[in-house]
Amino acid sequence: MTIHKVQAVNTAPDSENRIHSLETAVQYGFRDGLVPGVTIYGYMCQPVLQHFGLPWLQSGSAKLRLLKPYFDGEWVEVQAVQSAGQMHVETTGPRAILDASMASLLNLPETIPEWRKVNKVPANEASLGKDTLLGSFDALDLSTPQSILEAANLAFMANYALEPWIHTGSIVQHFHSVNAASVRGIIANEYERKGHRLVDIDYCYVEAGGNVSARVLHTAIWKLKR
Repeated sequence: MTIHKVQAVNTAPDSENRIHSLETAVQYGFRDGLVPGVTIYGYMCQPVLQHFGLPWLQSGSAKLRLLKPYFDGEWVEVQAVQSAGQMHVETTGPRAILDASMASLLNLPETIPEWRKVNKVPANEASLGKDTLLGSFDALDLSTPQSILEAANLAFMANYALEPWIHTGSIVQHFHSVNAASVRGIIANEYERKGHRLVDIDYCYVEAGGNVSARVLHTAIWKLKR
């Protein structure tokens, strides 16, 4: 087992997603603005990259579950356990769980979504209906695991006018490393859980030549129970 600690930083207090701001988070019952899930993912990927190295960004995979939020200034203890070609990573609590390996969790899509112009619309059950195609988001920096998930968040916000929302988990599959891509998404599912409304979005990261460099199944609470 390896353990390291990092002090959490709220990297998005001024984000369009106001759940990261103190004023809005308090209205939803939190004591402070939430540290973005992609930031926590970045902390958790440190031992993964140390163990698997660059090949993981070229063909590895990860399953992330964000169970409880972190707040600015809190210490995050990251515990990593290696076994049989897999690395299991947990943070204090645990509040987040990550399973990473060189095995495949997602295959290449049967059909790559075509590029389409973004048309930002209000988020509701109809606009987030299953099989809805999203407008494409151009991600110009995909050099780190964190930036890949951040691009999924930005693509979501580019397509929908949202109330405060929370990223709760992702399945990430790398096919090869690339610095820039067109992030194209399709709604895989929209559903209710414990009074919240959730959405699963299937993203393909399509590089200039048309190949898919990564695929991400991204889950978020798009409408919080009040």
